Parts: sequence; C-alpha cells; structure tokens
Amino acid sequence: MFHWGLHAWGIYAIVGLGLAYMTCRYGRPLSVRWLLEPLTGRRLIDSWIGHVIDGSRRPQPAAVAPAAVGRSVPADASRS
Repeated sequence: MFHWGLHAWGIYAIVGLGLAYMTCRYGRPLSVRWLLEPLTGRRLIDSWIGHVIDGSRRPQPAAVAPAAVGRSVPADASRS
C-alpha cells in the first residue's frame, strides 16, 4: 500500500484536505481550481484561467492507456 513512500501520500493528503475544506466550509464544488481561490481570488478562478486549471488534468487518461498497454506486452515479444 505504501510502496510509493510517505512523500507521495502526503501530497495526496494535502490536496484531499484542501478539497474537503473548500467543499465543507465554503460550499465549493470538488474541483482543483477552487484550491487556488484564496490565493488568486474568485474573479480569476471564474475566468478562462480556472478552466485551464481544470482542463490540465483531462489528458491523463489518454496517457495512461498507452502506458498500460506498453507494460502488458512482454519485453521480449519483439524478438520472436
């Protein structure tokens, strides 16, 4: 379970606690852009910059699928 070490789990915990705080305390949606609202302000988060922040995590499934296929093929399959 902790094969990535405590550092990676610490980062996940900080993001999760931030999302939980903004959702419970201020009633914001569960979206990464709202973590930056106290630093940047509501006006900037509601603009196109907020959409870029949320959109920056969309390509991840497109990167995971080829990596999963690549990992499932044996290394010596091309030598046959």
